[in-house]
Amino acid sequence: MARIWRFLLVCSLAGAHAQENATPQSSNNQTVPTLNSTYDYIVVGGGPSGLIVSERLAETGKSVLVLERGAPSLFSSGGNVLTPWNNTLTYFDVPALHMFLGMPGIDARCTDVPTGAAAGCLLGGGTAINGMQFVHPPTFDFDDKWPEGWRWDDVKHAAARLYERNPGTLTPSANGKLYDNDVRDVVSKFFALGGYTEVDTNEEPDRKHKVWSYPALSTQQGFRAGPVRTYLPLAEKLPNFKLQLYTKVIRAVRAGPLVTGVEVESATGQRSIINLNKGGKVILAAGAMSSPRLLFNTGIGPLEQIEIVHNGTTNVTLPPREEWVESPVGFVRDHTIVIVTFNVPGGTDVLNQTEFLDPSKELRELYAHGSGPLAQAWNRLMSYTTVTNDDGHKTFIQTHVTGLVNGTAQFLVATTHNSTSTGTLGITADGNTTWTKNPYLNSASDREAMTKALDELLAISRLPGSPLSYSAANATGASVLQVALSQQDPKNIMIPGQHMIGTTIMGTDDGTKNGSSVIDTDCKVYGTGEL
Repeated sequence: MARIWRFLLVCSLAGAHAQENATPQSSNNQTVPTLNSTYDYIVVGGGPSGLIVSERLAETGKSVLVLERGAPSLFSSGGNVLTPWNNTLTYFDVPALHMFLGMPGIDARCTDVPTGAAAGCLLGGGTAINGMQFVHPPTFDFDDKWPEGWRWDDVKHAAARLYERNPGTLTPSANGKLYDNDVRDVVSKFFALGGYTEVDTNEEPDRKHKVWSYPALSTQQGFRAGPVRTYLPLAEKLPNFKLQLYTKVIRAVRAGPLVTGVEVESATGQRSIINLNKGGKVILAAGAMSSPRLLFNTGIGPLEQIEIVHNGTTNVTLPPREEWVESPVGFVRDHTIVIVTFNVPGGTDVLNQTEFLDPSKELRELYAHGSGPLAQAWNRLMSYTTVTNDDGHKTFIQTHVTGLVNGTAQFLVATTHNSTSTGTLGITADGNTTWTKNPYLNSASDREAMTKALDELLAISRLPGSPLSYSAANATGASVLQVALSQQDPKNIMIPGQHMIGTTIMGTDDGTKNGSSVIDTDCKVYGTGEL
């Protein structure tokens, strides 16, 4: 039980092999060799963005190099973090085992990101370690927030192509059955009592008020899906595609606006330069918490962050000071989650965590056919609604419900669309990214919205016939939130959503000219030409 709570609180060798060029470059008093192999596209990061973008680019016939700092993940990709009960399955393959990916020895998470944040430093990035939630977005996510050219009508055909390869499912077992669902049965009655309606959230993604759904998961045939399973095999068939693991990118090599390649570091600490072909591009896809570090190391970002790199201990070669590009890199949003635990007076019978780590013969046989509890993720039900603050501001609320202990139901209540809390990401002298401003529930509007969302759940629990009850009979949304903010009780605590966005935000207002955007609507970093 303690291990699962720790999970919830957090979520929740080969170097370059090309021959060296005879012309070395200098990096802070070090001689850094330049490799002979050059590419049309160098993609930094083997996560969802990097793998999908690189596969699509490779389809054009251009040469593509993907650089991933971590190890393989799924067994099909060469992963070797095997389950103790099957030597052809990794912990990353089996949906139910994702809650144990923080265990010692698995080493899948980045260690140079802000305290409490979770990012995947392995092939697949976050899609290799996350909870596999695959909720198709509502159209208003794009229409309300994105610039022209990126509204839903602009991207819907691309979304359809993605869903064709990686559709997601509400029935993860191959036999179509759902398992270990006492909590779902109880909580669906709870929501019905509160006036909520059941929907298929991926068939009706715009319905986000007083609805509940079975969890939509990125799984296929009982396995974790995502780009390592659905895009990478297609790319690896192409002769112009290369994936290089265990290779950490330090910076883009830049002279003024011209980007010519990247500086990388192997697992043994050896650095080298990989150059672009003429007219080529470097594509940063290192994630919301690591792409900013690469920009800082390239001399792009708030000047105080570049100064930290300049005075730091990471031996990064920056462009001359007069070529630093001041840009608002590091603005960030995340979903704030409050965990609240309700009692089930009628009782529930849920699987113990040890039954996932050492499954019975029955569970193994089910999973051999892509079915059973091992084919499911941790949550059993999701709900969506909106709350309206006293000033009329509407905030969208998403709730994940699970059962970790018999007789209880855990609600993970998140502020989502229209939340107003923001933060900023910076860098430390030793190269870690860090919060310079924590983005969690720091606006009065979001605190009011969360309070109202909790009040609604408490009110439903007090209706006649409610299958749930709350232990503190006089509790209010405000008092529950106060306990959560105190971070004292793991059954009622605030955690990060781990859904960071915005650190290299897109827009038409050039951030190098006092605007708020880091990249333009062609994804080009303002102040550069090939990045």
